[in-house]
Amino acid sequence: MSQRIDGCVEDILLQQGAIAGDVFADDFGNEWVVQDDRNGLRLQIKDKPDAWLPFWTAMTIKLPGLHRVIEEDLESQKTATLQ
Repeated sequence: MSQRIDGCVEDILLQQGAIAGDVFADDFGNEWVVQDDRNGLRLQIKDKPDAWLPFWTAMTIKLPGLHRVIEEDLESQKTATLQ
């Protein structure tokens, strides 16, 4: 199970040691991919290049339930979807 941390997006990314390519999810059902912007990390909704949070927004905004998605979680979700 993924660990949930309270705080703004930037706090969560830093506490989780996020790097480009990591996947996070929120309580709204969005999967976010960490992107490495020249000024810092930003989040982009998976497979939606126009839906993203720039690094300066990540310093203040909170996404309820934002947590790192572990590969095992992804596999469980795929299996549940197929059944």
